[in-house]
Amino acid sequence: MALTQQQRSVFLHDDHDVTLIKDPIAFYHLQPLTAGGANPSNEISESAESGWSQEEQKLFETSYGLQPKQFGWIASQIQTKTRAECVLYYYRTKRSNRYR
Repeated sequence: MALTQQQRSVFLHDDHDVTLIKDPIAFYHLQPLTAGGANPSNEISESAESGWSQEEQKLFETSYGLQPKQFGWIASQIQTKTRAECVLYYYRTKRSNRYR
């Protein structure tokens, strides 16, 4: 899974001297998972943090539908995102958007 910078920092900068965390969900400020295992509130914030506007998201989906996994071509259609940003966006959203 592709992690955001904020998600990575939780694992990299854990400098607490606590040996036993009684409530890790509250300690790390996480949202509990839903019954299906997905966390919709995290998916929404991830999309917002990634800096993709609604128009860019629609362009990505349309372009991906025309030429799947051709991220260089998809980026050229969006014009405001790089190939690497398109790849990262795809992997972050592929489960929730079901691009097939």
